[in-house]
Amino acid sequence: MRLVNKWDIPHHSVSQFTNPFASLGTTLSPAMHAVSRRKNCVPRLRHILQLPGHRNLQAAAVALNTQWNTLNYQLKRNEEAAGFTVIERSRPLASTDRGHLFLAEAEALLALLDSGSHGQRASRPTRARRRETER
Repeated sequence: MRLVNKWDIPHHSVSQFTNPFASLGTTLSPAMHAVSRRKNCVPRLRHILQLPGHRNLQAAAVALNTQWNTLNYQLKRNEEAAGFTVIERSRPLASTDRGHLFLAEAEALLALLDSGSHGQRASRPTRARRRETER
């Protein structure tokens, strides 16, 4: 950074956590942008996507092989960042109207993220294939 500043090279300020969806080239809603700037947003979004339909957080935690207080914490932090309630704590758990749109956006973004990272992994030659091509 010292050389960047010395030579007046333009740069963007780097936050503590980078946005994992920035490389996808899609426009994020303000709520998703706020959530995506938080630590561990991808695994948290994956968990929250699984919540609707479960009897309660305890049942969802058992199905996801995690603690209910972990799910509760993740949900509260994401709702805090989004600025609205995503999951209604009724029985069974259900998404709110705004939460439904938020979860649909999260699902689409995670699918794009998975397809992009999966494609990159598949295109990389393995060590065994590299050895075979070198011979």
